[in-house]
Amino acid sequence: MLVEHAAAFRDSCANANANASVADADTYEAIPIPYNRLGTMPLPDARRDAFRAHLTRKLSEALERIRDGATERTPPALRRFPNPSPSMSAVLQVACGTCRGKCCSNGGEHAYITVDTMLGYFEQHPHETLDEVVERYMGLLPDETMEVGCVYQHAKGCSLPRAMRSETCNTFFCESLVELQLNRDPDAPVRAFFAPEEEGFFVQGVFASQELVTIVNRRSPIGQPISTP
Repeated sequence: MLVEHAAAFRDSCANANANASVADADTYEAIPIPYNRLGTMPLPDARRDAFRAHLTRKLSEALERIRDGATERTPPALRRFPNPSPSMSAVLQVACGTCRGKCCSNGGEHAYITVDTMLGYFEQHPHETLDEVVERYMGLLPDETMEVGCVYQHAKGCSLPRAMRSETCNTFFCESLVELQLNRDPDAPVRAFFAPEEEGFFVQGVFASQELVTIVNRRSPIGQPISTP
């Protein structure tokens, strides 16, 4: 039912105003997605210090395992979508930006970084010392982060490069984005209309493809008639 409401919202957004008019709007798959409504605030020193302590612990454990020759990592969970097409990748990035990182909300002062994350980092950077790695990660912390969430989460996404993120961060997809990727021709273009929803409202509408991103800033109650602008 929520998908049907998102489709109705898509149709209303297609011609919401002259600048946002989208041709063939019905070819954009309507997809409700989560929404993180929280704002940003300066990253408190206490959170910064807590992350440094966590990172240092995991690095120390990783270095101890390297000294002991125990560098085997836990096999990652099967990646259901290991190689998305350029078209899919472009659309997925829009989805996550539109959601504003709801799935990152539990990252806190650990950022999902584990010993395995650090073992993987040292495989790529075997000559860096513990202090050098700590400073590299600390240097990438943003000045402002979400009020609640991962220390690397800011208004425009994640400040940590993918190569330095955890396996969790690089492989997790919310249910909506799993559905988007299922049973698709990998060579087919992807068109999606994202409707971030929160507390009974669609917050805005976003048409996305590899060639187009159109944002319609229009808040609409879910399941109620949509007035014509």
